[in-house]
Amino acid sequence: MAETLLESSDLNVSEVGYEVGFKNPSHFSSAYQKEFGAPPSKTRK
Repeated sequence: MAETLLESSDLNVSEVGYEVGFKNPSHFSSAYQKEFGAPPSKTRK
């Protein structure tokens, strides 16, 4: 779901993290990178 939100919405990385249930944007970024092999900011581009 996070990957889809990053690709198709105007939400920033922190907002996507909150939307999918993370309370800490840093934790979201590290978990996202572990899952997808790239930081969420790279998905946005």
